[in-house]
Order: sequence, then structure tokens, then C-alpha cells
Amino acid sequence: ITADGYLNRWKPHRAQDLLGQGDPNGEAAVLVDKLLTHLCEVDLRPERKKILEHLKAWISFGLFHPNERVLWAVMLVSEAKGTGKSTLASIIADLYGPDLSKELDGLGKLAGRFQSSLMNVMFVTVAELVDRGMNQNRFNAIESIKSLITDPRIEIEQKHKDPISIENYMRFMFSSNHKDGFGIDANERRIFPIVSERADILGSEFFTRLHELKAT
Repeated sequence: ITADGYLNRWKPHRAQDLLGQGDPNGEAAVLVDKLLTHLCEVDLRPERKKILEHLKAWISFGLFHPNERVLWAVMLVSEAKGTGKSTLASIIADLYGPDLSKELDGLGKLAGRFQSSLMNVMFVTVAELVDRGMNQNRFNAIESIKSLITDPRIEIEQKHKDPISIENYMRFMFSSNHKDGFGIDANERRIFPIVSERADILGSEFFTRLHELKAT
């Protein structure tokens, strides 16, 4: 409880607690860098190195500048399954920690009426953008998500309670196996799409080892 009587629920990111403990040349760092390179196709298309740099900057800025808002979200797209989109999102969520991150499996849970589960959350990942069951309301859902990315304050609706307004510091990462997953045009500045055309995957041994290291 703060001196003026407010409940302070802020907690440091797990990444901040781990800062200085990791080895930048260690196995975990090498595997994560390989995953990022794979998702951005830099090994196949060196001209996409700038995309990789933007992605790394977005991840690190979000983790180590918690009091500054991030005004654009990342969208990972690949029609091939098993490229590591959800694994990357899970790693980032783990670096924020369970109290500050939320992993969702579809748009509906993010754009639903009652959003009290988003209170104090700083990193939100949505595993799939295409929800065939809500196509009729898809435009409204996407527009509401865009405002969540940029609005300095958001209104949280609580079941059987009055809505409350809170400061918005959420960072969003979306992923999809469908190129039409998010209805955006070339002038959209709130979404940074990273589209992978590759069909190969890194393999079960790679992801098993990465998850083993993540667990430690």
C-alpha cells in the first residue's frame, strides 16, 4: 500500500531480475537467436536483416522500458506450422513473468466485453487471429484491438462492477497461419507484420532443447 492509500500491484519483469545472469554466448542465447533468424528468414534472405533488428529492438525495449508505451505491435505470419511463432511468444511471456503476461488462443478473449483479466498485464500474445466463429464481428474486434495498442488509457469492464480506467502499457504480439489473419493496409502503422514464406521447420530436437533451457 502506498503512502496515499493506493494499492500498488506493480512487479518487476522476470527479465529485470535475470539481467546480468545470462551468458550472451550461451546455448540458450544461441538457440533464441537462431529462432529469431529463422522466423525472419534472414538465413535465406539477408536483406531482411533490418526486420530482425526491429524485432529484437521491440522485444528488448518492451522488457527494459516498462514505463514507456510501445505504440506498435508485432504480427508473425507463416502458413507453415511449426516455425516457432508460439514458442517465441511463450519465451517473451516467460521473461515478463506470469503476473505481467497473458497468452490467449484467439481474438475473442481479447476483444470480449469483460477484460478484467488484462488489468496490470504488460505483454499479451494472441496465438491465432483467424476465428471463424466470430467473422461477423471481426472488423469491430480488430478495431478495438488497434485502440488497445495505442490508447494511453483503457477502460476495463468488470463483471457486476463499474468499469474502471487504467493506464495502458500493454505490448502485443499476434501470430497466425493465415495471411489474411489481420485486416490491415499498407498505411497501418500500429502493426509490424513479419511474414515468413519458408516451409521448413527447425525440428523437434531444437524445440525440445529450447523448452528444456526455458524451464531452467
